[in-house]
Amino acid sequence: MSGEEQCREYCRLLCEAHAPTGSYQFGYTYLFLHHSVPQVMADRIQFLRGQHATRIQARYRRRFYSLRYHSIKRVAIKVQSLLRMVKVKRETKHVLQAIELHKAKVLAAHIKLQQTMRRFVAQKKYTRVLQAAVKIQSSCRGSVHRKKYTQMRCSVILIQSLIRRRLCMKLFRATKSSAVLLQGWVRGRIAAIRYKKQKMSAVLIQAVARQRIARKQYNAMAKEKKERESSTLIQSLIRRHIARKQYNALYQQQKEKQSATKMQSVIRGYLQAHKYKNQIKRVVLIQSCMRQHKVRKQFIKQKR
Repeated sequence: MSGEEQCREYCRLLCEAHAPTGSYQFGYTYLFLHHSVPQVMADRIQFLRGQHATRIQARYRRRFYSLRYHSIKRVAIKVQSLLRMVKVKRETKHVLQAIELHKAKVLAAHIKLQQTMRRFVAQKKYTRVLQAAVKIQSSCRGSVHRKKYTQMRCSVILIQSLIRRRLCMKLFRATKSSAVLLQGWVRGRIAAIRYKKQKMSAVLIQAVARQRIARKQYNAMAKEKKERESSTLIQSLIRRHIARKQYNALYQQQKEKQSATKMQSVIRGYLQAHKYKNQIKRVVLIQSCMRQHKVRKQFIKQKR
């Protein structure tokens, strides 16, 4: 979109928003307005200017009164702080004067403050110690009273138990004969039943124990017999293995001896044959040399 078209569109939107319908017309390069439209637009602009001016004035006044309020507040806080400082100074002065009057012997104000602080610490410490002492005393007194109460309670309980025992002894003596007779019969019955049960249990235990001992003996004998048979079998196998091993060793040794003897005989035969052949060659060579020498001698003799 070009700049002219943007301007035309912007003018159209303004006219639609602020001018009545039919009071304007667009030309090629101009905008034709009705004679009443400029007055309406001027009134509208004046109204908007007044509205904006009122808003600006309101914001300015709010800013002005806010700054004024903050400055007054700061001044008031400063004045309050000064007044409080003056008040504190006066109170401090009165307090110092009172301390100086009360402690006339003290020469310096810092010593007075130190003494005050030490007195305060000592009072606090004394208060703590006093509270601890009071607590310890109360605990000790409570313990003493508790012990007294326990002793009294034990004494009362002992007296009550003695009285009750006395009454019970009277009642027991009154009903002793019948109770002894009844107890004797009941105890005899219970003892008989218990004896029968114990006898049956003892017999059962003896039978189980004898059975267990017999089973152990049988298992031991069977194990011993099995071990004896196993050891005999193992010994026979070991002896057979040793005998076989010795036989194989002797057979191998004999075989090696025979092989060595045979090899020695073969080697000796070979050496003798080789030696004999060499000797034959030497004898033949000597004989040929001798014959050649004789023939040469005979040839020389014949030639002479």
